[in-house]
Amino acid sequence: GSIDVSLFRLLLLAILTIETIIILLTALNLSATAVSREREDGTLDLILTTPIQPGPYLAGKLRGLIQGLSSMLMVPVSSLILVAIFVLVSPGTFEVASQVGTRSVRLPLILPEVALLFPLVLISCTALCVMIGLQWSLRSRSTIGSVTSALLIVTMVLFVIGLCGVNAGASIEIVGAFFAALSPINLILAGVSPGEYLSAGIAKGDQMGGTRVALMVGALVASGAYAGVVYAIYVSMKRSFMMTVRRLAGNS
Repeated sequence: GSIDVSLFRLLLLAILTIETIIILLTALNLSATAVSREREDGTLDLILTTPIQPGPYLAGKLRGLIQGLSSMLMVPVSSLILVAIFVLVSPGTFEVASQVGTRSVRLPLILPEVALLFPLVLISCTALCVMIGLQWSLRSRSTIGSVTSALLIVTMVLFVIGLCGVNAGASIEIVGAFFAALSPINLILAGVSPGEYLSAGIAKGDQMGGTRVALMVGALVASGAYAGVVYAIYVSMKRSFMMTVRRLAGNS
């Protein structure tokens, strides 16, 4: 009872954003060293003497890393679910007055549907980070090179998507919400603070039904697109696995 709803939303927004960034960075660090570290200590050369095939090897790496990150993934997801329950149980209590244009509107603390959409986007985006890290871990001779390359690529991609999503949500009425759901961080911003990051969608009405539908569609499309890219990278790595490891065999 020592803070109001506006301050609570600000704290929730900051905590969820920081937790998401930590999860993605951890996924990159673990995956980018998963193969290169085995190459450095000679373990990969021993593994290649066994009958294991590239497909199960890479799929096991992906599955194991996602399972290892599951406890971290549950923290922001469970937080959003708890807040969404509070909003649904007491719809008039957890509302925040937001200034949109020249008028003031009252919006819920968070958009409740984000609690269901966020896990889809977060898990699929984390899987993408893992696959990018594995790809550069397979190609690089050292762990430092693989981590650096994977971090630069993921940072550039998410920065471009995030910048487009923030600008679109604040300037385009319906389509902007679609682009605001294409990354987990943008989805948090749009779901927890719609008055600021979806201002174009609520400029003409408080219900913003079309904007919320576009947000849901964007999250589903984003999760499917991330999953598709993950599968494409997996297939490409599986085809070039033997050639790559033989080219770098003995380098430690």
